[in-house]
Amino acid sequence: MDTNDNLIQIAREIGDYLAQRLELKKYIRTMENALDQRKIELTPDEGWEGKNVAARDFTRDSVFADDDLMRSMKHIDEINKENLSRTETGLEILIVERRAIEWQIRNKMADAQIMIANPILVASDPNLAVISDPEAQDLQI
Repeated sequence: MDTNDNLIQIAREIGDYLAQRLELKKYIRTMENALDQRKIELTPDEGWEGKNVAARDFTRDSVFADDDLMRSMKHIDEINKENLSRTETGLEILIVERRAIEWQIRNKMADAQIMIANPILVASDPNLAVISDPEAQDLQI
């Protein structure tokens, strides 16, 4: 696979990861809103029972922990967050790979500019001199 094909493939994969990340963020936001709504539904109109804040917090947390729907929603939310993390990691890996290829291209372009702009420098560098001297190219093995 040549460099252009590789960059095109990476761009497509980055696009896929970006779309997947967007969907996961939507799912997470929707689930968090649903969890907030469920908390409101479970909260008694008269408030949580208990003599002090700690007791009321304990009562509230117990009710939330015992609610099957809330546990299921939290589990789905955790799965989506884990998938988002994996998606973002994959996206970062592809971006780093793309940058490495881009720097390779820049280096090749810089080398080409040196060969064009500085023939004396090219002649003094044995690696570049062979490339720039047509007669020497015939002698290469």
